Amino acid sequence: MKKLILLVVFTSLCSQAEERKLWKLSIAAVAVSTAADVHSSYGMRELNPLLRGPGGRFGVQSALLKAGAVGVLLLGQKLFLPGRSGRMKSWSALNFSMAATTGAFAVHNYAIRR
Repeated sequence: MKKLILLVVFTSLCSQAEERKLWKLSIAAVAVSTAADVHSSYGMRELNPLLRGPGGRFGVQSALLKAGAVGVLLLGQKLFLPGRSGRMKSWSALNFSMAATTGAFAVHNYAIRR
């Protein structure tokens, strides 16, 4: 929680150019954490009914669905955010928190694979 508060404070102190760089960095964080989550989940039993593939496992269909959902979210930001500097701060914070959550799931998945 402290990290999220620090992130919100940091984003509020950014200039417009720094804000755009931070937003791009947040997109990269989401992409990397999603890739790590997909890699760590592949072949394992999936608890999310929307992502369950045949046999209740996380497979190719699940990975494509997850990548598609994240891709749509990021594409929406790319299309609608430029020129709206006030919203970039909020989306950066949301992206970083989403990346942290997804990254935590990946860490958990790798831990239970052992």
